[in-house]
Amino acid sequence: MASFHTNMVFSSRENLTEWVQETSRSLGYVVVIKRTKTKGHGYGYISKIIFKCDRGGVSRGPETSTKNTGSRKTNCPFEIFACL
Repeated sequence: MASFHTNMVFSSRENLTEWVQETSRSLGYVVVIKRTKTKGHGYGYISKIIFKCDRGGVSRGPETSTKNTGSRKTNCPFEIFACL
């Protein structure tokens, strides 16, 4: 995802999330929110958002189920950190 780059400043969390999702979709990937953290800071707040590839992580492996299921997880290391 070398083309995933911008110098834009986003006015809201929704605008940031929309840009990340549209850009990743145009590159053929799916990016999801991994974690968010919001802290009160005086009159405002600081919000940190971590996005990750939907294929990030490791499959849990077969469980004691009779269903034949698969996993899309490939341990993709891609993550984006954003602060608002």
